Amino acid sequence: MDDGVCAYLTGGLGNQLFVLAAAWEQAERLDCPLYIDASKYLKGDLRSFELGSLRLPGEVVSHESPWLHLGRRSRRFGLSRRTKSLRVYREESFAYSAEINKIVPGTTIFGYFQSPRYFESIADRIAELISNCPVTSEEQQVFEGLRNSGRATVHVRRGDYMTTHTQAVHGVTSSNYFERGLGLISRISSVDQATAFSDEPDVAQDELGHLPNLDFFTENSALSGINTIKAMSLGSGMVMSNSSFSWWAAWLMARRGSHTIIAPRPWMSSGESAADLLGSDWLTLDARGAS
Repeated sequence: MDDGVCAYLTGGLGNQLFVLAAAWEQAERLDCPLYIDASKYLKGDLRSFELGSLRLPGEVVSHESPWLHLGRRSRRFGLSRRTKSLRVYREESFAYSAEINKIVPGTTIFGYFQSPRYFESIADRIAELISNCPVTSEEQQVFEGLRNSGRATVHVRRGDYMTTHTQAVHGVTSSNYFERGLGLISRISSVDQATAFSDEPDVAQDELGHLPNLDFFTENSALSGINTIKAMSLGSGMVMSNSSFSWWAAWLMARRGSHTIIAPRPWMSSGESAADLLGSDWLTLDARGAS
């Protein structure tokens, strides 16, 4: 991999897309090969490699990865005789950094790279990559039911976000936040019906089932992860959760035209505002309380 740029994938689908996009842009800048390292998912990671259904713009490496058998410290700092010919670029903070534009071929990037500024020059191509993901006949039926329905999308992220560790990092968007977000969309754009997507539909229904004109999508098994993002992006406005999965749906929706998109603040429990992540015309509401 010393002739190209390598994306060391980490996290779930949304994060994998961000890392891929950042490395892809750098490979294009340097006119060199792109490598997509999925070795982390061979070692019992809680997540799995979810980009395999896409027509990826680079070569996927896994068992042959030089990073496969390294410990956490070695992956972070590149300390190994086996990788001495490889360079490492490690994301230093949540905010965008132009330092990435100084990397050279032979570099593996480590981090999350959660900003569209990391892939401005290939934004059209990554949108096309997602849009061209294969669709089953069952998935196509779901899309047809959602397309042009005039309904907003609500994404209620629960699941692992309810664990003590993840709550400490990300926090949890409250049910009150979603209710206020839907009210704001209705006032701004007159869209007064919505469909809620959630990794735990029963939990979402318990929290938001009292809201009028809100349907709950319960056919999660009918859609792949990528096509769930595409389905959510078909709405006429969106109330997001503070997750990268949610972000990609909102980003695709924004590319289709003018829609009211509402994101939670803060984005993380630390108070991180996600200024480099959210669209300039997206609105934010306090995710924690009633204000």
